[in-house]
Amino acid sequence: VKNLPSYSTPSPTVGVTPTSTLDPAFIPADATATPTRYPQANIKGVQSDCIAGVIEISSPKMGDTLQGVVEIIGSANTPSFGSYKYDYSTMGEPNWQTISAGGEARLDESLGFWYTADLVPGEYMLRLVALDNDGKEQSACVLVVNVMPEE
Repeated sequence: VKNLPSYSTPSPTVGVTPTSTLDPAFIPADATATPTRYPQANIKGVQSDCIAGVIEISSPKMGDTLQGVVEIIGSANTPSFGSYKYDYSTMGEPNWQTISAGGEARLDESLGFWYTADLVPGEYMLRLVALDNDGKEQSACVLVVNVMPEE
């Protein structure tokens, strides 16, 4: 048998699909990040539009059990921002009771405190509302929390 020359067949290389990376120099300085939806109450008749970094309560979280003095941390940073308020209501037909308010935009920082010691233990809705410069409600973020008696 005659020695035949060996020919190698090149193995195809799996190509990597090129991806383009946007050069940061081309991102406008005034670009706004896409808002992220946030865990929130889904209660019939209660409007809730929590958006991270815009209108959100980051602490306490949805479903948390609270007692005593609770610090409310979150963001109130909507377009045409004028002020914010946060309030609570028992479950069922909302009967909002204002806890406190503020006049400066906030970004994941303390909004104030809620004194829960005098409340009847049970589930409550906690709502953060952004108001425009005319005092009209722009949007709201609603969570459901469970208030327990102090030990």
